[in-house]
Amino acid sequence: MRLSQGFPLDAGPGIGHIGAGLWMVQVMGALDEKVAKFCAEYALSPQQTRIFTALMHGALSNEALARRLGMTEGSLRTQLRRISIKTMTISRTELLYLFFLDRRGE
Repeated sequence: MRLSQGFPLDAGPGIGHIGAGLWMVQVMGALDEKVAKFCAEYALSPQQTRIFTALMHGALSNEALARRLGMTEGSLRTQLRRISIKTMTISRTELLYLFFLDRRGE
């Protein structure tokens, strides 16, 4: 059996179905905590934080991301541009790189 991201539920020695579920909850909780710190550090608005959080939970096309967040694709692109300005990045890839390799405050 696999989780939606393709990780087996019995992902390691001593990790059963419940253990893997708890592991995923811990990983996602840690990710959400880091997302919150990152968004606060770069002064992202609540809407920009929602968009950034959705990006961190899975790379989606702008169309799919806008639909998931209940907004128009144009509004999403505007907010993504504003996130890029605040973080001084020029692409989604660079934004992800900044997020995952940012070691300030650790």
